Amino acid sequence: MTRRGITLAEVLIAGTLSVLLLGLVMWLYLSLQKTWQRGEQRQQAVRDGLIVTSRLRQDYRASLPGKASLSQLGSDQLLSFPSYEGAEGAIWDEKGQVLWRKWVQYRYQPSTQSLFRRETARTPATPEVSESNPAWPDDAVSHRLSCHLSEFQVQVQHSQLQVNGRVALETSQSPIYLFVYPQLYGLDAQ
Repeated sequence: MTRRGITLAEVLIAGTLSVLLLGLVMWLYLSLQKTWQRGEQRQQAVRDGLIVTSRLRQDYRASLPGKASLSQLGSDQLLSFPSYEGAEGAIWDEKGQVLWRKWVQYRYQPSTQSLFRRETARTPATPEVSESNPAWPDDAVSHRLSCHLSEFQVQVQHSQLQVNGRVALETSQSPIYLFVYPQLYGLDAQ
C-alpha cells in the first residue's frame, strides 16, 4: 500500500516547529534591536559629555586666571569668566598685554537638565577686567550644549576649573570629569 500526502499529525508537528522557529527569530531580532538602541544611547551620552567638556576646556583655557566666578540664579548655577579668544584668536595692546574681549557664561538648569552657553562682548577690550560678570537675563540669547545632564558640579580653586557631572539618557549614563587651568597660567590635565 502506498501513502499519498501527509497525515494530520505531521502537519501539526511541522506547524508547531515553524511557529517555534519564527518565535525564536523574532525574539533574536527584538533582542538585537534593543541592544542596538542601548548602544546608540550610550554613544549619545558619551558624545554629549565630550561636547560639554571640550567646549568648556576650550573656553576656560582662554580665560583670565583668578577671574572665574560661580553664582546661583535661583536653582541654576552660573559660571562666568572673561576670555581673550575671538574669531582671530588673542590680541594684544601695544605693551604686549592680552586684551580681554568677552565674557563667557555657562548656566546649568537642573530642572531641565540643560547646560547653556553664551558670550557677552566687552567693549572696549582692555588688559584689565575690573567689572563684575554680566547678569544673565531671562531673554538672553544662548546655545544649549546638552539637555541630558542629570548632574553638573563646578568648582574653581586656585584658577583650576573642576567639573564633575553625569550625562543620563533613558538607559545609559556617562560621567563627566574635567580639570583645566587657563592657558596663560599653566598646563591642564584631564
